[in-house]
Amino acid sequence: MSDLPAEWRETCESLSCLHTIEHFGLGRYGDPIDPKGYLKGLDRLKEMVKPGGVLYLSTPIGPQRVEFNAHRVFAAATFLGWFEEGWEVERFVVLDDDNRLLSPALCDKAGVSNHFGCHAGVGIIAARKRVSAP
Repeated sequence: MSDLPAEWRETCESLSCLHTIEHFGLGRYGDPIDPKGYLKGLDRLKEMVKPGGVLYLSTPIGPQRVEFNAHRVFAAATFLGWFEEGWEVERFVVLDDDNRLLSPALCDKAGVSNHFGCHAGVGIIAARKRVSAP
């Protein structure tokens, strides 16, 4: 969640963060309690990816909430919204509450609004950082 050293910025062609962002800022693992810790952590991850590189991210999806100090569950719209600016979602899949793997359409507003039927599913995204025009 803290600032990145300059030498870590835009260094990764591929970066994965699987089942960790939901824990940032809750203090469970010795990190400082910070209600926006997950956003700070997400920003650091995005900073590490080179333009044209891919960030792979997974997190619980369902009705947005904090499960005590264990983890967060993010609304599908929140999760997808993290990649609206400066990123292109190349792949998005959901492991639903019945352990079925779904490849929902990102434009499915009804699916997004009901978290693709999940209460505590998993969203997995592969997003490519856009290369800025010179």
